[in-house]
Amino acid sequence: MEDDADHRWRIGEGPNDIKLEDLVLVSMHHVSLGSWQPQLRLLRPRESRFSRPTATPSNAQIISIPLPQHARISR
Repeated sequence: MEDDADHRWRIGEGPNDIKLEDLVLVSMHHVSLGSWQPQLRLLRPRESRFSRPTATPSNAQIISIPLPQHARISR
């Protein structure tokens, strides 16, 4: 992870990391022939480990992760 990255968004197995069970699939977007991009949402807001309050819009917790080219989804 980069030094200036927000550690609340870390993906991994640590106690405060985002795990697969923290995500829900919202939709799939067809981006090109044979390629789809999932839209994921966190099941619950991330808890801040920092003292500063965060004011983020509710849709700020939606993340998109591109699928590898070899991952194909049939209709």
